[in-house]
Amino acid sequence: MGFNPDTGAVERYLLPVPEREDANNPDHIAVYGGGMTSDGNAWFAQYNGNFGRFNTTTKEVDHLVKFPENQGPHRFQIGDDDMIYVGLLGSGEIMVYDGANLKEVKRIALPDRNAAPYSLAWDPLRQVIWAGITN
Repeated sequence: MGFNPDTGAVERYLLPVPEREDANNPDHIAVYGGGMTSDGNAWFAQYNGNFGRFNTTTKEVDHLVKFPENQGPHRFQIGDDDMIYVGLLGSGEIMVYDGANLKEVKRIALPDRNAAPYSLAWDPLRQVIWAGITN
């Protein structure tokens, strides 16, 4: 959704539907994580679906990362230099994504691959990412 504070107008934008058998399941197309990089573009994670960038100038999704079923993104945090840390709920990993250059940098495997990273927090003082897990 877009909101113009001067006029009060609200615009609705549609996100891509993940390519899955149960793609119409609202749990898989709902936006579950969101944030904004320093360039003013909005990033989103669709629960167990896609991770992508909504370009606020063109008002379109212009970058999309697709995930296999049960390995998709959950909540994420944007750290310094537009590095995006994405919890991959089904794979027990944290993906580090360069939001400025639109590419995956690496994946960090958690010690317990069944850990299911639920939430992340960027610590700017220590320059580290903290993960809360569900298992």
